[in-house]
Amino acid sequence: MAQSPENNLGLSGDDDEIYFVEEIESAFGIRFQHEELEKCRTMGDIYDALCRHLQLVERGPFPCLSASAFRQVRKVIAETRTGAPIRPDTRITDLVGDERVEKWWDALQRRCDLKLPPVPASGWQILLVLTAIGLVVLAAVLLPILGLTGQPDRAGLLLWSLFGLAALFVAAAVWLPFGRSIQYETVGDLARAAGVLNVGTLSQLHGAIRAREAWSSLVWIARDCTGHDGPVDRETALIG
Repeated sequence: MAQSPENNLGLSGDDDEIYFVEEIESAFGIRFQHEELEKCRTMGDIYDALCRHLQLVERGPFPCLSASAFRQVRKVIAETRTGAPIRPDTRITDLVGDERVEKWWDALQRRCDLKLPPVPASGWQILLVLTAIGLVVLAAVLLPILGLTGQPDRAGLLLWSLFGLAALFVAAAVWLPFGRSIQYETVGDLARAAGVLNVGTLSQLHGAIRAREAWSSLVWIARDCTGHDGPVDRETALIG
């Protein structure tokens, strides 16, 4: 069957697939052999290779990954939010309150035994970084047009001024004291992400992992690494 050109993760084959594989290995606590990866062309191939390293079951008398992760995350949050009910639909912004999100998140990570996803950059930070890059590009374009490249003193002064301004914008983007936008809006969202990032650790607690959870975790990692938001099935190509 011919592979649909749209049915691929969009990996370029320019070493970005290495990052994808490393994320899988980190989450599941395994190491692929080079010979295994050479044969992987689709999500089905990488899933079959993954399954050879796991103890899979169709059903089991143990909670799902998200439920296991939620219990651990809830326990850590409850240590600093005594008396506050913490449910899967509890919004993280309600727990953070007036505290900076990144500070709250870092403290949570230090106390939690599970690896948590990083706090995503906010729109402010992205805008400032893009502005800084734009200023550098603008300097490179304007200097020749203004004829300043032949005058080291003026050109150097203008160039360094623009680079200094760009550096200030970058610094502001990193240390901006505003709260970040949160991709994981609820504790349940955070638990689901933590369940995937710690699938190997959590499955070891129960001695096995459900096949459907292994697949859904693999798909989550694929989407997170590539930004692919289309359908993912066994025929989805890794590189496209």
